[in-house]
Amino acid sequence: MICEKCGRNIPTWESESSECVGTTTFFSYEPVQSEPKLTREQFAKHPNMAIARKQITSCAIWMYILVAINIAVMVFFGVTDILLDIIVVTTCAVIIQVKQSKTAAIIFVGYALLNVVITLIVYGRGGGWLILLLAMKAYTTTAKFQGHWKQYQITGTVPFVTK
Repeated sequence: MICEKCGRNIPTWESESSECVGTTTFFSYEPVQSEPKLTREQFAKHPNMAIARKQITSCAIWMYILVAINIAVMVFFGVTDILLDIIVVTTCAVIIQVKQSKTAAIIFVGYALLNVVITLIVYGRGGGWLILLLAMKAYTTTAKFQGHWKQYQITGTVPFVTK
């Protein structure tokens, strides 16, 4: 039987004379409030990311040391051709350290490869291998950080980085 006021089905064991509430009420549950998502900056500063942060910072520090050596060569020997080196490496180092940017690391790898090729062509011998190794280390550390960031975005839990 169907109630004429609210349209609900009245079970057979209830009488028609039972009082109608006029509307059907359903139980509603409040959604469980989850932890708010971290921004990328908050994620980078999370205690679980301390080792990854230290690795990225150490790469940036080595890049700053490279810049200091280039500046010393420029000042003491009057070589102005390395001004581009100073600008590119400093810019990449700052972006890698502050933003943990994989793109800046890729640009640094490309620049280091170009540096090695030009040194090989101009001087006829290999050079700049340490810069290339530093660039590869910067790339691998930022790529690992990006992987942890994507994992956090999918799962919502900050991974504990051990290496």
